[in-house]
Amino acid sequence: MDDKTFDTLPESEMSKDYELGYGFLGNGITVWNKAEEVDGDYKTVAHISTEREVTVYDKDMPDAVREKIEAVAQSPDTWAFGFKSLPGMPPPEAEKPKVTELDMSLPDPLTKIEAMNDYGYAYDAMLPLSNLRAVELFDTGHPVYLLYPDNTEAMAVDRDEIRFHDGLCGIERDDWERSPVYAAQLAVAERAQERREADLLYGGENKFGIYQIADGIDEARNFRFAPMRELEALGLSVDRANYELIYTGDLAIRDTQTNLHKIYADFQGENPERPADYTFPSVSVSDVIVLNWRGNISSHFVDSVGFKELPSFTGNETEAGRFQNDHVAGITVSTPPPPTVAELEADVKAGKAISLMDLSKAVNAERRPPVSKGKPSLLGRLDEAKKQVEQNRQSAAVGNKKEMGYE
Repeated sequence: MDDKTFDTLPESEMSKDYELGYGFLGNGITVWNKAEEVDGDYKTVAHISTEREVTVYDKDMPDAVREKIEAVAQSPDTWAFGFKSLPGMPPPEAEKPKVTELDMSLPDPLTKIEAMNDYGYAYDAMLPLSNLRAVELFDTGHPVYLLYPDNTEAMAVDRDEIRFHDGLCGIERDDWERSPVYAAQLAVAERAQERREADLLYGGENKFGIYQIADGIDEARNFRFAPMRELEALGLSVDRANYELIYTGDLAIRDTQTNLHKIYADFQGENPERPADYTFPSVSVSDVIVLNWRGNISSHFVDSVGFKELPSFTGNETEAGRFQNDHVAGITVSTPPPPTVAELEADVKAGKAISLMDLSKAVNAERRPPVSKGKPSLLGRLDEAKKQVEQNRQSAAVGNKKEMGYE
């Protein structure tokens, strides 16, 4: 898939035919030439793998351009991108963080199928259990098996067999999916998501939310990781019903574009600064990021290049939250509305410095009478009618005086 744009490097020494842009998804960095387009998109000219190896696709690329890309590939920091570390490319000596994804559809979300396979047992119809979880399910009438590393199993007949079993246990997939515990566990996960979303949208705090396409959606392969133009070509739209809220966090600043880029960078699997409690796939194309800053809600689709604002993803988007979008150098830039007097007062109370120019503009804006748009309101029309009646009455009075000779 195409990758999201980060800030581009200065290319003052390059020829006018090369204006390089860099973007990251999950398999390294894509390099494109913004001075050349193919099918309405920038032409991809090279790729930098997570092992820092450069593959050049443009056979006519000058040596100076190649050297510039090589320098980016070997750079241990992210001064070119404005981040502390380049997502997906930690220094060679850095240990990659190990992230465990919590899957509430499993009978024991903390014991993965991969762990069972590593243990030496591989049977698709069996789901792994720790001894403690196996005892819990056994006590509620579930058939539990003792698993062995020679890929064999035996049904447990009493709980002590499970307690003292030196290895993993298991339950057959069909038995688990018929269990009322399975249904209850999924319901708990769904309610937890509803509570997180309510807190995101109505909690009164500055927060962001990351939404990803749910696993159970039919034909998800048609739009998972697909950019907006592919969705439109397939006649598909970005529908909240196809997504699940997987993570929420706090916002520290107001600027929309800075927040979006930071969230994208922070939630990459190879980023050493990725939050430890994030246990889901890296933020990628087709995900949606929702921002709530002081009640102003905006939703943003992670596209192949930049972000595309969604005016009605949650149904709670506000006009103030839908900032003006510009397209500058291949990046979607959001210009936030000027702060209000109330917002500036809140900043002062929080001990933050404010601009006197911003305060002056906010005060003048709130004093300025509203500009009429379109047809006047009903009250406005009544006021105009009253004025017209009064003018007609006064005109009639003046005419009567002239006829009677008073003037």
